[in-house]
Order: sequence, then structure tokens, then C-alpha cells
Amino acid sequence: MSPHLWALAAALCTALALSAPAAAQSGGVPAPSPGEGAEAVDPEFKLSARRSVYLGSELRVKGSAPQAAGKVVRIEWLDPAGAWQPAATVQADAQGAFDTTWQPEHVGRYKLRAVLDHAASSSQAQAARSSVPRTLTVYRSAVASWYGPGFYGNRTACGQRLRTSTVGIAHRRLPCGTRVAVRFGRRSMVVRVIDRGPYARGVHWDLTGAAAKRLGLEYTTRIGAAPLG
Repeated sequence: MSPHLWALAAALCTALALSAPAAAQSGGVPAPSPGEGAEAVDPEFKLSARRSVYLGSELRVKGSAPQAAGKVVRIEWLDPAGAWQPAATVQADAQGAFDTTWQPEHVGRYKLRAVLDHAASSSQAQAARSSVPRTLTVYRSAVASWYGPGFYGNRTACGQRLRTSTVGIAHRRLPCGTRVAVRFGRRSMVVRVIDRGPYARGVHWDLTGAAAKRLGLEYTTRIGAAPLG
């Protein structure tokens, strides 16, 4: 090969070697800028709220962030499709503290966060800051009973053999295996639907004896319940 061809080949190899890392990182398209498409969590962005609330009640949400001073803060919840939805907006004070309320419209488990309102922020860097998300369970108040004696040893409607140690819940329609968050007083737990019932009028849930014992439930009464899907 002539000296001219050797030089041309060397230049081509060098160009390919320099472009390979960039292509590998971007998948053949320009790499997005840091924080593009997703808010960056800022540990200094504080958010405080109760971890549970009953449907129809207002949840108090407060927090602070140095970069939020005098700006609008938006409270958001994460929907089942993975998109953040607006819950409330509030003006932070001169120190960056904010305090507002939100009334959830559905039962279930949510993630809740605070972000600087994009429309009110003076730069994209400010708008990309968010608090660490908090988990919130929204319960519906409902009447529950418990069962066990006289049924132990039998199979439930979902095919499981009921024992004194079986932790579960019965519902008339929810699919077998559905996870349900339940709360009674200060105690809470997550159980699965393992049976059909109850069939008493006005009673919506039927806990197994073991589940009722963990919650401290001794008689038919109101509990908080939230199917988690």
C-alpha cells in the first residue's frame, strides 16, 4: 500500500474510534441533556404529609426548599399509568416554606411529590427540582367482620385451605389474590383476597381470624380498606 493510502486509512480509523463512544452512549441519536424529561430529586427539597388518609378527608401537605423561596410549588401524585398529575399549588414564603391541603378522589396507594411550578420558574434548572416522593395510602371506611371457627380445615373459594394461621380477607367480587391494604386504629397491614363473602347485609369485608388478631379487631366494626390491584 502506498504511503498516501496508509495515511488515509489511519485517518479513517481515528475518526471511527472517536465517534464510537458517543454513538454507544446516545444509541445513534443526540444524548439528552441532564434532567431532560424527568425531574431531578433534590434532598434539600423537603416534603411532609401523613402516610394515610380516609377518602373524603383532606390531607395536609407541607415542606420547604431553599430554591422555592417566593415561588409557586406544585404538589403532584403519580397515576397508575406512571404520569404525574397535579394535586394542588401553593405559594412558598420568603424562606421557601409552603403549606397546603389536598383531598384525594380515589382509594389506593399513591406516590406524592412537590416540584417547582414550571410556568412560574425562571429557568429550566429550577423547574427540574423535586422532593423525594412519599407513599400515601387512601382508605375507604367500610364495615368488616371476621371468621374462622367452624371453617378451619375447609378450602376457601380461592382454593386455599383455611387454617388458624391463615392471613387473608374475603370479598364478594374482587379477584382472588388481590392485595388489599387494611387499617384499624393505629394498625395496618396488606392482605390478599382468599375467599368470597361476607354475605351479611351492610358488611363489606371478612377478615380471617389471624388477620383480625393482628389488627386487634374483635367484633364487626368499621375499618379502612384500599384495594391495591
